[in-house]
Parts: sequence; C-alpha cells; structure tokens
Amino acid sequence: MKKYLLILLIVGKDFICISQIPTQQEYKELASLFAIDVQLMGNIKDYNPVLNQPFSYSTVLELEGGRTAVFNRKILIIVNSSIYDQLQWKINRYAFDINYMYGYKIVMIKVSGASHQQIKSIILSESTNLDGVVLIGDLPAAWYEVENDFEGYAPEPNYQGYGYANWPCDLYYMDIDGVWNDTDGNGIYDSHTGNVHPEFFLGRISTSHMGTLLTEKIGLEQYLDKDHRFYLGHYPVNKQYGLAYTDSSWVNSSQFQSIKYLYGNNNYDRIDFGNPFFGKTDYLSRLSNNRYEFIQVACHSDYHYHILSTDVVLASDIFNNGTKAIGYNLYSCCACRWTSIKPTSQSCFLAGAYIYNSTNSGLVAVGSTKSGSMLNFSGFYTPLGNGKSMGDSFFTWWKATCSSTYSNYNVYWYYGMTIIGDPMVNFYHCMNNFCVNQITLNSFDISNTVSHRYIISKNSITANNYVIPTGKSIIFNASEVSLNAGFECPVGSTFEISNEGCMSNCQ
Repeated sequence: MKKYLLILLIVGKDFICISQIPTQQEYKELASLFAIDVQLMGNIKDYNPVLNQPFSYSTVLELEGGRTAVFNRKILIIVNSSIYDQLQWKINRYAFDINYMYGYKIVMIKVSGASHQQIKSIILSESTNLDGVVLIGDLPAAWYEVENDFEGYAPEPNYQGYGYANWPCDLYYMDIDGVWNDTDGNGIYDSHTGNVHPEFFLGRISTSHMGTLLTEKIGLEQYLDKDHRFYLGHYPVNKQYGLAYTDSSWVNSSQFQSIKYLYGNNNYDRIDFGNPFFGKTDYLSRLSNNRYEFIQVACHSDYHYHILSTDVVLASDIFNNGTKAIGYNLYSCCACRWTSIKPTSQSCFLAGAYIYNSTNSGLVAVGSTKSGSMLNFSGFYTPLGNGKSMGDSFFTWWKATCSSTYSNYNVYWYYGMTIIGDPMVNFYHCMNNFCVNQITLNSFDISNTVSHRYIISKNSITANNYVIPTGKSIIFNASEVSLNAGFECPVGSTFEISNEGCMSNCQ
C-alpha cells in the first residue's frame, strides 16, 4: 500500500461544489477526481466464472401474498443450488420473513450451472407483478465494458478519459425491455439502447467472495441468522440517526449532506476532512458505535480498501472491527466489486466487510462495482426516509436520476451501481404491529389455502386440536411453543419450531 502515499498527500486540495442533480459541467469536474481511484484500481480485467455443470432450475418454494397492500406484488428469489442444499431451512426462513412482514408473494427458484442469460430468462418468466429480485449464493453477473472510461469528462487536459474498463453490471437483470449488445463478440456487453430504465430492484446476498476471512456456508448461515433477527425485531430501529463521513474531495459539496432526507436536518453527525478527529481511528470507532443506524462514507477507494485523508482502511480492518449500523451508502469506487476477491485473498471486498461479519449489525450496502458512485442522493434518501425498503429506494433513485435513453455519463457513473445484502431491509422496520404476546390456535384455518404458514409470537404459541392437513407446512416461532392434545402432523405435512420469538422494537 505504501506506493500510494505520495498521491494521497496531494488529493486533499481538490473539492467540487455541486447542486443536487449534477449538470454536465459538474459531472466533468467530479469525474476528474476519479483519477486517483483508477490508479488504485489499475483498471484490472476480472475473470468471468467458468460454468462447470449443466444448467438446471426448479421452483422450490411459493408463498401467496399476505395481508398488506402489496399482496398481489411479487419478490423472486433465485438461489445457487449448492448453497441451497446446505442451508435450505434458513434460506426458506428468509422467504417466510419477508412474506410475513411485507405481504409479498414469494417465488423461490434454485439453479445450477446458470449463465447470466439463463438467469435473465428465469427473471423474464416471472416478471409479471415483479417488484424485486434477490440473488442468494454465488450467481453470475453480466459484464459491461467501455473502451475509454469517462471519455469526454475527465481528466484534464482535453478530458481524454481513463482507458479501458469492464465491470459487473446488475442493471442487466433489472432492465428487461432494453436492448443489450456485445458488438465485438467478446462476451461482455458494450451497448445498451432502447428503454434502459430498470423495471424492478435487485440485490445480492453471497459470502462466496470473502477470501480467507469467511467460508461461504458459515458466512451465509450467520448472515441469514442476523437478518432473521432483524425481521423479528431483535434489532432496535427508528433510532433515526445517521453519519455522513466525507473526505477532502467532496467536503464542500451539499450532495454529501443529503442523508438529512433520511433522518432530518438534526439527526445525523457530519464528520468532514478537517475535523481534528477525522481519519482511520475515528472512523473505525464510529463504525462500532451503536449511535448510528445508517452510514454514508465518501472517500477514494479500490475494491478492498478506503483512503481517508492519508490513512488506509482495509476491508479486513472493517470486518475485524465490527459495524453497528444496519445500512451503508458507499460513495467509494469499486466498493461492491465482489468479483476481484479470489478464494486465497487475505482480505475481502469492502461492501462484504460491512455486512458479513457475524458480530456486527450490518445488513445491506449500496455502492458501485466500478469507478463512480451515487449522486442525486436525495432521490434515494427521500423514499428511504418515507419507509421504503433499500431496494425500492434504489429503484426510485435510478429512475429519477438516469435518463430514459442511453447516455455516456449514465454508463460511466451509474452502471456499476448495485445492492450487496438484503434489499428488503428498511429503516422504519417496526414489529410492534405484528408482534403479539401470545397466540392460541384451537383449529387449523382451512380458509387459508397457502401451503406454508409462519406463526410468530413474542412469548407463547399454544396449539389445541390442531391438525395440519397433508401438503401443508407450518413454522411456529415463539419463546415457548406448546402442542397440546389433538395436535397432529400426518404424513405429507410438516411443522418446525423456533424459539427466537418476536420483539417490539420501535422506539
């Protein structure tokens, strides 16, 4: 890392002041700052994973819509079959959680040997009433390339650009009616035309690119457990306090104070370059402070470390330090570039460091797989502050920020944007209206035709004369579950008991 220190000492003089929605000139001025990140990253050409098994897929779980206004809307979960076979119960439990909390219809499909085109064909087949897609496990990405990144925008003189770049592009999955072309036939898209807006949101949950810090199975199991605890109310929410941590290049820009649209003008800490505490030690201390529910960091980065002033903050530093906030906006180039981490890497990618440590509270991060990141933050934080999920807010931001037709600056700035972690997380998640102290069941409700049911109580569930019909599956979740006289689970039906129980978590 020492070879970068000379560069770091001089970038602190640069800053750009921009409006809420950048103009063409502001895009040019901002893009000039990415010269540092391109030098850090070196425009490496990541490999595409080799498919070593035949393609197959099957639907493994379907849940009907529940009690809320979105009951006719759908979430599609696509799971890598190898990890599904190892963690089936906990992956299914995730589907039950979001079905119970939001009322979405759920379709879960497991896949083997899938290419990105085959993943997209599955999404197209389930696109009716689709609000979002969650990819679980190591699933492929479509890739996009440009011959000269930020051409016409940076750096001076003559804004000649930064040269060749390619990156994972999850917009490919979110846009189902645009035209994606690979004009040179090298397996990487280089043209996107037509209606380029996304039709829904997408997020990735995978611990397969965490280097030697975490194995895929243990990492995903631990993540799903803490995500489940979030939905059960075991994490307090509505603390309504955030942190904006901003390095020198952006310190004078009002853009980076837009977190106020999430929690209000007085409910976030603003720590800028120039603050006497600013730097690695202070940042790590704030990450492990439960004062914050959401953190936005703006600094130069590559995929596995931040630069804060002259300090290098490795992804492994963040992973080992622990994080207490639930969500993160990483205005940090390549922070979500999971593909650059090899199995033998002794570090991990930045977004993974924030959310995949079992001892932290991190659940979701938004950021980019390339140089560039989010701008027009208010278009993201406003819906998030109105109770929308991370995915819904990201989708709203994208449609508000990017033009409806192809534009080079959209590609350079935003085509690497993605969500790492659970896109269903929201920051006004309240179990108070769902979590009752006790439930008594005196018979099976045959009027509800759904095949799987999720029954949650804080203290106790008592089942009397409860006969589970053939083909039905029940999960009882309470501190104490009593199955009394008359309870039957005949062949062809199943039941499971968990003892976490829900909690009233809203402050």
